[in-house]
Amino acid sequence: MADYASPSKEMSFLYKALGTSLTACQDLVHVKSQIHTFLKTTDYMEAPERQGVISILAVCAESHMDLTLNALQEFGAAMSKVKISGFIGRLKVKEPGGSLKLPFPLKQG
Repeated sequence: MADYASPSKEMSFLYKALGTSLTACQDLVHVKSQIHTFLKTTDYMEAPERQGVISILAVCAESHMDLTLNALQEFGAAMSKVKISGFIGRLKVKEPGGSLKLPFPLKQG
């Protein structure tokens, strides 16, 4: 990537291409497994990776909205059961009903 004039543009293209390929895929089991893989393997402390996963999910949801939302819900439920270290873990706030939330809304930039 060091040889490219703007690596972020190439990475952005690749993330959108991944989302587009998932959009076209009719094997829903494969799509769901890929979404879970992206969600689990992303380094959320790195802004380009966070933005990349957002791009994949946004494009994929164009054809697989229910599947994408379901995968996000499952990932969120799994994450609420584990201790998250680092910056995001310190920001989590326990609600009176027992659910966890961040003290601010996450915005897509």
